[in-house]
Amino acid sequence: MTNVFVPKNGAVVDIIGLEAVADTSNRLLNAYLQTKWPNARSLVLSGLEPDGKRPKKNGPPGVMQFSLSRFSISAGVAILATEEGKLCVVQFNEPEVVALEEPDKGNQLRTIVLLLMSKGGTGDNLDRLAYDRVFPIIKIVIKEEVDFAKMVPLANELAPKIWSTDVRRVFPPEHVVIRSICEHFDDLEEIIWTSDRHGRPWKNQQMGREWKTYQTKASVAVTAARIAISGRPSTTADRSRCLTNLHWQLQRSVEEAAKGLEKWMGVAEAADAYSSVFSAFPADWDEL
Repeated sequence: MTNVFVPKNGAVVDIIGLEAVADTSNRLLNAYLQTKWPNARSLVLSGLEPDGKRPKKNGPPGVMQFSLSRFSISAGVAILATEEGKLCVVQFNEPEVVALEEPDKGNQLRTIVLLLMSKGGTGDNLDRLAYDRVFPIIKIVIKEEVDFAKMVPLANELAPKIWSTDVRRVFPPEHVVIRSICEHFDDLEEIIWTSDRHGRPWKNQQMGREWKTYQTKASVAVTAARIAISGRPSTTADRSRCLTNLHWQLQRSVEEAAKGLEKWMGVAEAADAYSSVFSAFPADWDEL
């Protein structure tokens, strides 16, 4: 059962009614998160990206190079929960300079996280107020110790000064990461239409003896992935799932293009949220 605040003239405002008001934003934000990222309690909606150097070609989407000693986080918006579990929208209107007293090389892989600290509200007479003051902080934690219920990861460490920033984010179609993915789709198209007749699908004659059939199937898969990623804002999970399915499709048609996708991503150990892209297609996967 859910209590909904319904103001009426002369009605008694009790603690249950006030709690219904207080929980309104929590219900709305939770419903939004479930449509974007089921079972998640945190998500970067825009910005909050470190100012780092991006690789020119290879590497998983969102990889950056920067030092922990001093970097800045761009302005942006995120949804995350307070210590009490209430969802809030956190907004940085200006870039935030971050200086962490952490070495650039640690004994364990680390994560830069954003979390909320709450401070009980008191009035001028030290009366307890009906709200808590909440303020965001950025800190470093060991990657395995990230509490996704109360923290949103901004970047995962891959190697000294190398970070994966596309961990739990929404990117609009015009974002530089989306553009880099679509540029690689152009490279895949080139591989598809210039590759020779070889690979397991061709060897097994899965689609007959016309090589253009295999090329067309692979090209259509790339086009579908391009539309899915560039047609609307997407979460990290959306992009990872899309590229994984593209890899499966290419394995079933032009294997050289599948290997090209793997080469662009680098190695599975450093792919972070995109590690599933390196998987083989399921044995019972229904080919389209």
